[in-house]
Amino acid sequence: IFFYEIYNKYAIVKPKLFDIWGKAGSGTTTELFGILLSDLLGKWSYHRAAAITAAKKIKRNQYKTEESYFKAIAKVQKEALTYRELAATIRNRVNRDYESKRSYKAAFKKDLQEAIRALKEIELIKEVDIVNTPNGERIDFVFNIDYVKQDIEKVTLLAPVEE
Repeated sequence: IFFYEIYNKYAIVKPKLFDIWGKAGSGTTTELFGILLSDLLGKWSYHRAAAITAAKKIKRNQYKTEESYFKAIAKVQKEALTYRELAATIRNRVNRDYESKRSYKAAFKKDLQEAIRALKEIELIKEVDIVNTPNGERIDFVFNIDYVKQDIEKVTLLAPVEE
């Protein structure tokens, strides 16, 4: 019963986060990192479940080669593991002014890159694409489906995640 809804109700945090959090140069010292971490931890399990479901829908007999079959799985999983957020929406969620001056906009890009580096270091995300859209820059975070499988014996459960 302890494991019931473990991926949906709790944020799973690796000890690596506690090793780097708050250290200068780690990318974890800004409010932006905290906002992104909270948001991504809350969404990871849903995207993971969607990726598993999407992969199960791919039928092996529809593909001529094993390679094409595995490429199809990788494609649908990457799509399911991708969380998209407009940069303006992210900036609006933090208290720091990242918009009123050109130097503040540059600070956002720097803080974002550092936060992304830290999120990759704890292996919550695998990659990030920044896409220009008609609505402004969009940031596509691609989750690591195996986030909890690595170092599973060292995983720490935190308080329930907001739904």
